[in-house]
Amino acid sequence: MHKILRLILTIIILGSLTIPAATSWAEETEKSEPQTLEKDTKVKIDELQKRIKIFSAAEREDIAKGLNVSLEQLRERTEVLQETKAFYDQLLQAFHKHESLLQEKKTLTDKIATGEAMEIEVTAPYSLKFYDDFNLKLSESKRNLQTARLALSVAEKILQDAKERYKKASAQVRSLKDDLNKNKTGKEALNLQWLLEQAERDAALTEAMIQNQEQILANAKEEIALFEIKTDLYRQINERIVENIHFDPADLENQLALIDERKKELQDRVDDLRKELRQANRNLTKAQQKVEQNSDDLKLSAAKDNLFIAEQWRQTYRVELEQSENILQQLTTRKQLWKERYDLVKGEIRQEDFAGLKDTSEKLRERLQQTISLEQERQTSLQLQIVKLEEQIQQEGLSREAKKNLNTQQQALVELAGNTINFITALTRTSQLNLRFIDELTRAQHTLSLTKIVTDVINTMQGWWKTELWVVDDQALTVSKITIALTILIFGIVLTGFLSRLTQRRLLVRLNISTSSAAITEKLIHYTIMLLVILFAMRTVNLPLTAFTFLGGAVAIGVGFGAQKLINNFISGFIIMAEQPIRVGDLIMMNDEQGWIEDIGARCTRVRTYSNIHILVPNSYFLENNIINWTHSDNIVRGKVTVGVAYGSETRVVKEGLLKAAAEHGEVRKSPEPYVFFGDFSDNALSMELYFWVTVTQSAGIQSISSDLRFMIDENFRQAGISIAFPQRDLHFDTDKPLRIELSRSKVKEKAE
Repeated sequence: MHKILRLILTIIILGSLTIPAATSWAEETEKSEPQTLEKDTKVKIDELQKRIKIFSAAEREDIAKGLNVSLEQLRERTEVLQETKAFYDQLLQAFHKHESLLQEKKTLTDKIATGEAMEIEVTAPYSLKFYDDFNLKLSESKRNLQTARLALSVAEKILQDAKERYKKASAQVRSLKDDLNKNKTGKEALNLQWLLEQAERDAALTEAMIQNQEQILANAKEEIALFEIKTDLYRQINERIVENIHFDPADLENQLALIDERKKELQDRVDDLRKELRQANRNLTKAQQKVEQNSDDLKLSAAKDNLFIAEQWRQTYRVELEQSENILQQLTTRKQLWKERYDLVKGEIRQEDFAGLKDTSEKLRERLQQTISLEQERQTSLQLQIVKLEEQIQQEGLSREAKKNLNTQQQALVELAGNTINFITALTRTSQLNLRFIDELTRAQHTLSLTKIVTDVINTMQGWWKTELWVVDDQALTVSKITIALTILIFGIVLTGFLSRLTQRRLLVRLNISTSSAAITEKLIHYTIMLLVILFAMRTVNLPLTAFTFLGGAVAIGVGFGAQKLINNFISGFIIMAEQPIRVGDLIMMNDEQGWIEDIGARCTRVRTYSNIHILVPNSYFLENNIINWTHSDNIVRGKVTVGVAYGSETRVVKEGLLKAAAEHGEVRKSPEPYVFFGDFSDNALSMELYFWVTVTQSAGIQSISSDLRFMIDENFRQAGISIAFPQRDLHFDTDKPLRIELSRSKVKEKAE
């Protein structure tokens, strides 16, 4: 009988508590008005409340057995419904917030349209205190706008995840329905029915989450729109206030008085902290002595606990004292900032001081930000320590004395954490005041007239012009001195080049000296004038020679790492100018290259070949290698033309032909006279050699004259019937039989084809 009643009760519960399939919230939103959605949400909340009540009452062992589930599963079923109801409760609150946002935005928009929103409760002009208070409203609106945008981003991510979860839950519901249709009776059907209801509850929970998240998303968009309007409105009002700020002596005196009052209170606290720190040091010393004196384990443990507590309180008072003294410095800084802000309002800050004040304020901003970050890390660490001590205090089995010690430690940390919060607040207030001063300086710089801007630029340039780079023997080397010295050097280099070239031309024309001597003189004059220019530049700017003493070590290091070649070539250049092994205009040969010396410089010598190619040769090369100088003593050079005539030629006639060619050539010198040598009986010819002398110039070289003579010799030999020999060879065949020569017509024909 009891089994039958239990089965009937189970069937009734299953039939009455089946949750309907989840519907699409998006479809409902499109078809329903806000009032309808809110009404439907309230209906769902009421239905869920009834089901929760029924499910809570059904959490019994007999019902769990009848459903073939555990009691824990029945409780989880109730918890899912409670969580679903919580989402709908949040959704209802989100509806109310949405209506409030729409109403606030409409009211603000209407006030902006009528101009009422632009009204300021205080008439102009305005004090800096009023400007700061309104600036806080603007900053708060900006923070709210940033928070709303962040909330929108988070809501979009959560909504996307919820929709994915809803798809999976819906798919599971459909799959379980198909399985249930295949198994309509029996114990397995009962289990499938339970799983189906569980899946439907999960789908309903996910649907409630989606509805709630979509409304949160809509609220975030409305908040963004509202705070954008507010921020823009506050920015316009703030600009009006800035344009009408004036010097208010009463406001300045009030701010300075408040700071002085706070400094007095804080100074008293600093004095008390110093006394407490001294007492904490004495307590720490006593605790250390007790630890050293006690040998009993129990007493030693208690003494160590007291020592740790004494160290904790000393650390607390020490940090609090440092923070309080720092706050005193912050108050002094705030006082100075208030004075400078009002000086800026009165126009008493000079334009040339803007850059310096702004630079100082920027450095202060960086220091404050670093200190705030460090103190925030300290505060986080303190909170973690406090939480850890709280967990230890809540542990069971602790002795009364142990709990007392932990409470004392926690009290010290709580006091330090509270003072750290006050310190961070003081730093933040100073930072905000400093940031406002930076903004005001920037705005003042942007509103300068053209004349003021030009004046500011000139003052900045003058300051830069007088910047000291380094000091030597109490003589400051400034940017101006270095610039003037470089200018003198540049003009001196140009002038030196002009004077040295002019001197060279005059020496060649008037004194009739050689080109090489003129070039050497030009180089000496060039280096002398350059040295005088350098000394004059140093004298003009009062630059002492000791300023370059450090160059001695630098040059020594440079020589050790490769500058020796440069110095070697430089010294070699002076040796060449002094000894004159080569001169400008000399014809030289080096490495099978012939060319004329065009210029002897400080580092290298320029040589131009007959191919009109310039070769830059290091000066040391001429002193370290064998160089042929064709024109060292004079420019008379002997040339030679060798010709071979056939055996049987009349040698006297050949000699006359050679001498005739030399005599007829206009560049061949008459003295010394040309002559002919019978060189050798060669394999193929009689070797004859014509020797002659020429005056070498850049237009008439030995090679070109030798070429002309060969043309003339060939012509003379043709007229005299003398043959110039060519190579001949006699072939001797060593064979026992006569050579057989055969001509084949077919092979000849094949080759022809």
